[in-house]
Amino acid sequence: MATRLGLILALGLSAQAAPHAAPQDQVQERVTVERIILRGDVVDRFARPIPGLGMSDFRLRVDGQETPIESVDWYPGRPPRKPTAAPTAGKGVRASPATAAPARPDQAAAPSPETEAAPREQEPEPQLYVLLFQWEIAAQKDVGFMRMVRQALQFSDSRSPQDRIAVLGFGSSLRVLQDFTRDRAAVRRGILDVRSASHSGTADADAGATMAEYATACGRADSIEQAFICIGNALRPIPGPKTLLFFGWTLQTHRFSLRENYPSMLQAIESAHTTVYALDVSDGSHALAAGLKRLAVDTGGTYQETFDFPDLARRRVEVTVDGGYYEIVFRNPSTQRGWHGVQVELTAASEATTSGRGQPNFPRWFQN
Repeated sequence: MATRLGLILALGLSAQAAPHAAPQDQVQERVTVERIILRGDVVDRFARPIPGLGMSDFRLRVDGQETPIESVDWYPGRPPRKPTAAPTAGKGVRASPATAAPARPDQAAAPSPETEAAPREQEPEPQLYVLLFQWEIAAQKDVGFMRMVRQALQFSDSRSPQDRIAVLGFGSSLRVLQDFTRDRAAVRRGILDVRSASHSGTADADAGATMAEYATACGRADSIEQAFICIGNALRPIPGPKTLLFFGWTLQTHRFSLRENYPSMLQAIESAHTTVYALDVSDGSHALAAGLKRLAVDTGGTYQETFDFPDLARRRVEVTVDGGYYEIVFRNPSTQRGWHGVQVELTAASEATTSGRGQPNFPRWFQN
């Protein structure tokens, strides 16, 4: 599926005073109202998306003001992947009589009723994934780092063959280890060589805009805050929503750096239509996790601890990103340009709320 980023569509609706010409000594007002589309999901306590919700199940606030919802649409996720090839008659497989008998050249095979009724399986829409690894030079996070390298390899293998994946590393600076590619062997090499100063994998020939060419314009991103700003700016020209998995433990270089840089970080990531899923490589709970949670929640993603059950943390992310999403459409009540806070909640009457299992994950900011 796609990622869980809020998308903004500005559809100008002009409300004019009257269709006839206004006198010259009067001022004719023109008001433009924007329709906003928020994309996100509602999951249960096992991170499984909850389908089937409607307008009455959601409550929306923009800048603290309750705002009417125009429509809610559910888009199903990806079907389970099937084996790439069916068994053929050969060693250990007995051919049935229907398979063994050759068809006459002048006789076309008639499709069976089951074949005629079976719908064609729709190809999943290709997705863009960014795997960002933050490693610690003093090797204090090596256990958790290597633990999540294994999880990243499994996540990569679980993606559709048409999905493109990029691999980034951050130690003392940001490096593009592997540009967007469908080649899973190249992705695997990028993950395993994440600490290499020389590893560099190229993008697919038909990729169009690439990560590396835009990241180069950032200069030296030598703090994790600047790295996220650079990533957002590099992803912005690349069309489509993106999903970023951050295997790290902090978003701040010193005590006040996150507070100073967070607005720019969030703006860069949101403008690139990117959802962040934070998988904490630390070996226990810690105060720095608050920044990871904040960026994940603000972009419509989730935060996962990995020190107890790393496989479960990865599976929760996989189930969420593959399980379908909602699009909520509303009219922006504010005429002021800039960033606006948005809050999506489930109503008290919603079955997902009354059963105690529904958690909405939508972006908390949009820009007009």
